[in-house]
Amino acid sequence: MESRQVQAPALRALALAAVYMGFLALLTIPGVAAQGKDPGDGPADVSGEIEGLQDAVAGPKPSQRYPRLDSTLNGVVEDYEVRRSSARSAASQAPVHSASSVAVTIYLNANVAAIRSFLKNNGADPRNVGEDYIEAYVPVTLLGQLSQQPGVLRVEAIVGPKPVGTLPLPLAQSTPTPDPCLTALGVLSDPATKTETQTGSWDGTCASGQRTGSYARHYSFSVEQDSSVTIDLTAPDDDSDGDPDTDTYLYLLEGGRDGEEVERDDDGGTDTNSQLETNLKTGDYTVEATTFGSGETGGFTLTIEVSPLNVCTESLGALSAGNMLTRTGTWSSACESGNRLGRSARYYSFTLSQKASVTLDLASTAADTYLYVLEGTHWSGDKVVRNDDRNGTNRNARIQYPLSAGDYTVEATTFRSGETGSFTLSIAVSAFEEIAGRGVDAHGAKAWHQAGITGQGVKVGVLDAGFEGIGDLLGTELPATVHARCYTDIGTFTANLSDCEDEEDEEDHGTAVAEAILDIAPGVTLYIANPPSRADLHAATDWMIAQGIQVINHSVGWTWDGPGDGQTDRHVRRVGVRAG
Repeated sequence: MESRQVQAPALRALALAAVYMGFLALLTIPGVAAQGKDPGDGPADVSGEIEGLQDAVAGPKPSQRYPRLDSTLNGVVEDYEVRRSSARSAASQAPVHSASSVAVTIYLNANVAAIRSFLKNNGADPRNVGEDYIEAYVPVTLLGQLSQQPGVLRVEAIVGPKPVGTLPLPLAQSTPTPDPCLTALGVLSDPATKTETQTGSWDGTCASGQRTGSYARHYSFSVEQDSSVTIDLTAPDDDSDGDPDTDTYLYLLEGGRDGEEVERDDDGGTDTNSQLETNLKTGDYTVEATTFGSGETGGFTLTIEVSPLNVCTESLGALSAGNMLTRTGTWSSACESGNRLGRSARYYSFTLSQKASVTLDLASTAADTYLYVLEGTHWSGDKVVRNDDRNGTNRNARIQYPLSAGDYTVEATTFRSGETGSFTLSIAVSAFEEIAGRGVDAHGAKAWHQAGITGQGVKVGVLDAGFEGIGDLLGTELPATVHARCYTDIGTFTANLSDCEDEEDEEDHGTAVAEAILDIAPGVTLYIANPPSRADLHAATDWMIAQGIQVINHSVGWTWDGPGDGQTDRHVRRVGVRAG
């Protein structure tokens, strides 16, 4: 089970204060902050890190096609070579990717120059080159060949402290002529459930944009309100052998036929037929009806059923301090979670006229509960905070959080997929009490301040995954000037502070760390960096040392880092040598 409640900077400052009091004594150069995890966050999902450690210790799994590729990259190659997905679709399975290339670290025991030339000559993009490793964007089509080059010990997908996402792709060019392979279905959303059925055939004239060698037909539609959609793609059994004549495959894309993938399915329906179910926000979408195998032909039936989501949402109206509400409900397949695949959910929207402390309790004897608070009045809003088992009893979820004035939606859902049953949601609103700065009293820093010891003249660096919201705190909670090395991609950075703000994933851990440091030592000069890869971490460390920084904090967890030959981690050791 997952147990994590993402804290805002103001609330996390107290939980982090003890950690960062300790770092003032432990992290003065020589040396660099030991890697760790902020205790204020609770245990995060570390399944990827565990898998990486298992790969490192146990070696390649017997089923891996290329032993020197890690399990993630073997999955990418298998998607391309066996399942016959397009290179771009396969690349999207990697944590960091751009178009049809994936970001990787190549560990070497020799031939660094030769491997760099090999990469450049075959369409790869080397970004960081060390004495025994290279970080690069490598085409999916080149991964297997790369792993077999002399001197290559291991190739791993780059997984930074937090995935940095994809590079922007060129916008699809519109064409004034009708697309013979595309059928426009118009607006499918309606106050009641609306069903659209289309028949068609794969005849070799229309190619799939997602699966190399497969044929496809495309169907575009729009929804004008938040909706639940079920899409079925079935093939007939004309030879009466009990199985569909064709193994179908479904893709749901945002926008046009070249849009980003929303969801896909192979055999979610009966036999080898496809079915996918998901929630959609207002917008335009395209369905690609294609086949699993290359070159398959034949007929098919596509059914799209769209239902409004307003039956899944209850408006609680305006809430203020002193309000206490209780709602009972039932999870069923009619209302799906917009944040947890395969789960059912119910939604409750409300408005706060002023900042308040909100406590939410989600209890059920039928399921392991899970809570989200989202911005806005519907399920597709940005996540503010989430929780699984914070109250510590009976697998029930609890959130205690300060919310600013505005509109919010609570998603009441489950930890595991397929869970159903009844639940009770309790909501209590109380007046907000400012708690920022308690770390000063807790650690006796006030006496230092009164004695004139504020950290004046000391340079402090923070290496972290994201600094969302840091710009809003300049001149108030943080100094008016913060020096930054902000990475926009692997090996690419700017001095623009806004590039350190993680708007996509709203990662504010670095901001909370900076606040905790400035609470205790308000006179320090602050430097920050958000390195997305291990080589960039080393480069950012060198940059901070060159700036004369005396204290570096780095409370971020990384996956296994090593050359792949069983030796001590030379990379981390070199950072310590340089710092010393």
